[in-house]
Amino acid sequence: TSSVIFPVSGTTEEFNEIHTATFRNLDKEEGTILTKFETAVDKTAIQHNVNTDVLYNYFDKEVDTQLGV
Repeated sequence: TSSVIFPVSGTTEEFNEIHTATFRNLDKEEGTILTKFETAVDKTAIQHNVNTDVLYNYFDKEVDTQLGV
């Protein structure tokens, strides 16, 4: 919900921090893996002033890449 662009590729310091923060937040949540992930993404987006849709799209692309889609 901000204008900050989340890098879709690359290894910038900001990208690494946002990626790491998402999984740190995931570890703190309770519930199903889907609920935990959604909450972690939402919290990370707020913490780092990143648009949630951009962050979700990034992870969608990562999953597709891992699945060979």
